[in-house]
Amino acid sequence: MKGIITIIVIIAIIVVGFLMLKDGTNNPQVTSDEQTQAIEDEVKLNDSLEIALERDEPTIDTTAEVIIVAYNDDGFTPKDISITQGQTVRFVNSSSGNMWVASAFHPTHEEFPEFDHKKSVGNGESYDFTFMKVGEWAYHNHVKPNAFGKVIVE
Repeated sequence: MKGIITIIVIIAIIVVGFLMLKDGTNNPQVTSDEQTQAIEDEVKLNDSLEIALERDEPTIDTTAEVIIVAYNDDGFTPKDISITQGQTVRFVNSSSGNMWVASAFHPTHEEFPEFDHKKSVGNGESYDFTFMKVGEWAYHNHVKPNAFGKVIVE
């Protein structure tokens, strides 16, 4: 048994010695010019991402009679909208699962029970609701409650 422990200790000493003696010549040194270029590239990338994100935001025509809110696998888009009293919102299911639009709070939907669709719809189907009550109405997908949004009716 002492022989095995001695061999393990010798191997450990060799490994530690090797790591301590390694001079690091394989590690490339980054010059200040390379660092500057990397920072400039990152800034350009961030700027182009911000521009792309600004362009990807959906524009909502709040003067339209029917406002479209899409539901996909990532949730509702746009999540929050402002409309005027009497406007209709069409929730369109573009996800791979079902969508059941319901008012807050899950699972009772008591905040605005009339807003509860009371059934789920599949991909390509939709649910229309005309908002006659002024207020802020939180909603969610009853099938996937972590997907939520808000309709502000003025």
